[in-house]
Amino acid sequence: MAEDRISGVESRFGDHADQVVDPEHHFHGDQGDERGPGGRVGGELREKAEMVEARRRGTDDLALVLLDAGQIGPAWVEGSTWLQAVLTHCATHGELTLTTPGAHVRGHRPRVEATLGEGSWSVGGHAGWQGGAAEEYWQALHTAEERMVQLASAYPSAETEHERVLNQAARELMLAQTGDWPARLSAGATDELTERWRVYLDRFEQLAEMARHERVSPSDLFVLEQLEEVDGVFPNLNYRMFAS
Repeated sequence: MAEDRISGVESRFGDHADQVVDPEHHFHGDQGDERGPGGRVGGELREKAEMVEARRRGTDDLALVLLDAGQIGPAWVEGSTWLQAVLTHCATHGELTLTTPGAHVRGHRPRVEATLGEGSWSVGGHAGWQGGAAEEYWQALHTAEERMVQLASAYPSAETEHERVLNQAARELMLAQTGDWPARLSAGATDELTERWRVYLDRFEQLAEMARHERVSPSDLFVLEQLEEVDGVFPNLNYRMFAS
């Protein structure tokens, strides 16, 4: 892994980051009207925003709040609702402005520079991401990637339902590329979350087979609509990005 350099971005929460965002403790699905601005959750969100504001050193200061994406969705069904509430509150909070690290660095001259050392949370370090139990994942993923390139190159002008099929195939592939599945496999994990990459690649293969036919049958259209609903990330994704 090559060294990376980040300029002008500081993290000052350290071991106290859990005090800023502890979503599973502060938001559950049985709170009813307490989710509103005047309810318990609304009050807790205000407290978190005030905590972030109190730790800032100036109006141009950047506070990074890191979330475990694996908690939002299959492992925590209320996560997306909680995150929406947090973002809505921050967007309407007079002293806070939502941004991304890249946008912040582009708009502010770096004050400090840091060199990040190599690191990995996998058992065995970087080795946990390759070989052994992880090899099956990589082989299946690379095969799917090659097939997506072939499909995108073979159908550069797909329209209507055919284009939707190809776009959804690209989404399923990208979902299979996310996560730390190789490291989890190397660590011997066998839970449903660890095996989810297989679900995404199975859906990809199903869509790839549909894409071979430029006309989508009614039954295939039904399947497509279901997958667009459950795996509807990256709404503006264009499959043509995979073309060679």
